[in-house]
Amino acid sequence: MSKIGVNYTQPHIHAIATVRQLVLEALQRLDGLCAIAPANGAFYFWLQVNTNRNAIELVERLIRDHRVAVLPGTTFGMEDGCYLRIAYGALRKETVTEGIERFVQGLQTILS
Repeated sequence: MSKIGVNYTQPHIHAIATVRQLVLEALQRLDGLCAIAPANGAFYFWLQVNTNRNAIELVERLIRDHRVAVLPGTTFGMEDGCYLRIAYGALRKETVTEGIERFVQGLQTILS
């Protein structure tokens, strides 16, 4: 990679790594409610939610009641269980902090 490419990408890599860590730390509070699949190199996490609820139903409630959007696993063909995909690649630290907090609190409320 050229010096120009490194100078351009380095701050972005650091910013994404910071956001990834914030998301991971927040998701740890959902231990017992869901399992987090490792995401080495991806800009998203898969959560397997410990519920019999439909993933679409969960997503609709998260959007409607908690103003946070994630994608249901069914969009990606994951029909066996309740999976949610949480993307964070294009988010700034401030945005992800607010959004992941609404997600965690929303999922805890819905599943309680």
